Amino acid sequence: SLIADRSELGAASILRQTALEAMALKAAAALATSEQRSAEVWAEAEVAKASHKQAMQYFDATKRESAAVASTMDAFWDEAAGVMERAALAQADFQVQEARGQLQQLDASLRDAAARLAPVEF
Repeated sequence: SLIADRSELGAASILRQTALEAMALKAAAALATSEQRSAEVWAEAEVAKASHKQAMQYFDATKRESAAVASTMDAFWDEAAGVMERAALAQADFQVQEARGQLQQLDASLRDAAARLAPVEF
């Protein structure tokens, strides 16, 4: 009976040790899984960080391009306004020249009429 008691105590001790080892293995596996997931999340965060940095660089480049386009458009509109102003001045100059020519024709016509109406001397 003493041998049986010792045998039962030994078996219980072995079972307890086995259970502790199983719990330790389970905890180690959970820790490894947690560390792996943590590493995966960290890697995903690094990818997101790189993507964000790339997006910001693209945004900055787009902003610079947009400013350059706006500057070019301003220069274009300034040039167009200058061309329109020069065209308006040329048109006005043409009209003045045309009016001057018409006045000269009228002046010549009036002088001719005055000469014809002048009293004839006998």
